[in-house]
Amino acid sequence: GAPGGPGFPGGPGFPGGPGEGTSPGASSPSRIDLTLSDNVVSVQFELEWKETTYDTILKPGVARMTAQLKGRMSVLSGEHDAFSLAGSLVKVVKNKGSFPIGALERDVRPERYSLPYPPEHRVSLFAELLPHLGKAGLRASIQDRRFAWYAKENLPAAETWVPEFLVPYYDQSAWRATHELAEGRSLGATNYVGVAGLGLDAARYDPKDPAAQKRLGMFGYDWTSKPDEVTDGLSNTIALMQVPPGYQRPWIAGGGATLAGIDDRVEKPLQPYVSRLPDGTRGTTVLMGDGSVRTVRENINPALFKAMVTRAGGESLEDFDKAAPVLKPTRKPTELNAGPAPISSVKPPVVSKDVDAVELKKFQGKWKVVRVVKGGKPDGIANDEPELHVDGGTFNFVTKKQAKQPVKVTKLDPAASPKRLDLQTLKEGTVLTIYEFDGDKKLRLKLDEPGKPRPETMDGGDKNSRLVEFEKID
Repeated sequence: GAPGGPGFPGGPGFPGGPGEGTSPGASSPSRIDLTLSDNVVSVQFELEWKETTYDTILKPGVARMTAQLKGRMSVLSGEHDAFSLAGSLVKVVKNKGSFPIGALERDVRPERYSLPYPPEHRVSLFAELLPHLGKAGLRASIQDRRFAWYAKENLPAAETWVPEFLVPYYDQSAWRATHELAEGRSLGATNYVGVAGLGLDAARYDPKDPAAQKRLGMFGYDWTSKPDEVTDGLSNTIALMQVPPGYQRPWIAGGGATLAGIDDRVEKPLQPYVSRLPDGTRGTTVLMGDGSVRTVRENINPALFKAMVTRAGGESLEDFDKAAPVLKPTRKPTELNAGPAPISSVKPPVVSKDVDAVELKKFQGKWKVVRVVKGGKPDGIANDEPELHVDGGTFNFVTKKQAKQPVKVTKLDPAASPKRLDLQTLKEGTVLTIYEFDGDKKLRLKLDEPGKPRPETMDGGDKNSRLVEFEKID
């Protein structure tokens, strides 16, 4: 057997296996009651859902609405602003030595003759900012190398509202987006774009082309910038720029939705990016390469604005601070009408006291299955490329053929020998496992069917237990 058989996610006794749903002949006591009181008619619904129907139809819809509501409340709270977003750029550069590429690389496939995917079919640079905005779990859920941003595997992430990507004083309609490649889905938007340089096709420039050197901005679809390449100075070069509402810009979408070239053939190149600012004036907000934030007024000298766009143009920046003043962080939470339940009553999920929080951090992220052993013999890995995604205290086992199957961590004891990990499945019970790490990139997990005794050793000789080896996906 391969992953997906007994003792592995997707098999009997594990989420996704046989036995789900309502048993044959079970009653479904759904009903609708009508009551009349004076001139008021009350309608009361009680709907009984089959488990499979609830899991595949109702639960995903409720989860999407809940995530969007959470995002909306976060934006309105005033806790996130342009300074948070600018700071995430600085952290990326510090960790990677460069800014993120404009459209993240995607693995080519032989059936496409190993041709690269166009940027519109790839995930945007904004995904790389997520871990530095406290959203590592969301980033881990995005399968950018394997799938398009609009693939079903990435749509749950695409529908999430990320407060840092949104302008809080815009109408709420600007915080969501639609796209023809994700028909019928309400997606999280971005009110900022990366600046590619001078020219509408700047994102497609070849940075090695001498003719393009002085027209390059900070990002391209297939290239990016290192700090030493920004010879005009990080504090003088725009990385991200606020855009007015109206255009559909899903934050996860690569291509023109999230990367812009500035048209330097027109008299007022800033004009497409101008909107009304909170102080009543017109202009836009720009996030510079060094993490500073500036306001650019509508009447800025076009030559100065174009100089701010290029990373190595060598232009004059006379009156720069006057024309584009630096803003100082001000955190003034917006007053909310939160209804009968105060927002402070909403508490984050708490991990069980039986879970070692420090040890749990080692599991976070995405892991691919590289080897499975049962009864001392290799157990062939299925063609659907199983992966383990860990977000907080939830383990999600993912394959090509199945959606995520969430399993909760109820106990994690690194002091035991061997180390112990208990996983609570949705319906079948607890899986008692043992595990060990080899550095921070390799993980071995040994498990059996739910309800079976815990394996005693990490070797692969047990008749029924499976030893699964994982490698961390960067």
